[in-house]
Amino acid sequence: MLAVAAERGVPIQKDSDLVEVLSALDPATVGSDAATALTAALLDGLYGLNDRAKPAQRKPRP
Repeated sequence: MLAVAAERGVPIQKDSDLVEVLSALDPATVGSDAATALTAALLDGLYGLNDRAKPAQRKPRP
């Protein structure tokens, strides 16, 4: 999966909480390619929102 993501220029982020949740899933029962693509798009959007929110959360130095 990581190799395919790298080939397609998909940014890779390490997230131990997400790994824990996904490792509990049985790949044979996860669902269709469309559902997987939708999940990936949602995660990408959420990570993007999180990245953009981080600078706004920082307090200015006195």
